[in-house]
Amino acid sequence: MVIEQYSILQSSKLLGSIIGIDSHVTLKQPYDGYDSFNLSLLGEECCFRSSNFRPRSNASGKHSFLTKGRVSGNEVLDKEILPHRGFNVPLWDRYNGMEDPKLIKWMGNLWCLFVRPNHSISRIEMRMINLDTGESYRLKDPLSRQYSKNWMPLVIGERLLFVTDVDPLRVYEFSGGNLSPVHIGSVKKHDALIHGGSNIIRLNGSLIGLVHGRFEMSEGEWVYWHAVAHFSDSLDDVVIGRPFYFEGRQIEFSLSMDVDSKFVKIPYSVDDATMSIVSVRKEELGALL
Repeated sequence: MVIEQYSILQSSKLLGSIIGIDSHVTLKQPYDGYDSFNLSLLGEECCFRSSNFRPRSNASGKHSFLTKGRVSGNEVLDKEILPHRGFNVPLWDRYNGMEDPKLIKWMGNLWCLFVRPNHSISRIEMRMINLDTGESYRLKDPLSRQYSKNWMPLVIGERLLFVTDVDPLRVYEFSGGNLSPVHIGSVKKHDALIHGGSNIIRLNGSLIGLVHGRFEMSEGEWVYWHAVAHFSDSLDDVVIGRPFYFEGRQIEFSLSMDVDSKFVKIPYSVDDATMSIVSVRKEELGALL
């Protein structure tokens, strides 16, 4: 596993050296004294996490929260700090806060899929909330694992599906607060650990999303790589594309893709401290598959 993970890392290339990038924007930090990161995009609407954990030492007095807003140029406008009803956690709660928000448009409403860690009982679980009505759900891990994260949401008409695991591929459909299996793979195709990442979008007739892996270069020094994953329409197979990084071999994380008439926009963060967006013409993205 370590050998393949390192091999993938070594073969990864700077995104701009593989495909043409139409634009690259780094957003202004919206709150003084806080690092904002983990940006999710859906049109102009966005959601992100902010914290004052740096330096990462004693958690006492440290704050973490989510914000919904609107991206305009390199700024976030119309900021609204979450949660409202449905999150059921204090606003400034370090240990029961919210992480990794992903915006979803489903059944005419704006939803947020997010991770809720509870370090006091060593559990990380997935939750989702309707930002229009406050309706919320705790999404129980289908395999009863203590740690659930990196789920990839996919909306097809009135259906909401989640890729909970990329390798082996496991897909579930959400209905009535429950998850029912769509495809449950059992055989790994790669020795390396490949994690989920972004939402899944339809581009040029194909279902694609961003996945990632990571490698520990030395104790506590992690390096991430990314790849575009191509899912079959029947959601029973996935092919991983060329590995890349956005800026450098460092801690980079991306959890969203958004597509319009011409471009695919991919937000990402570096070292849990920045929010940047690269825009790529749709026809260019094929080089990563």
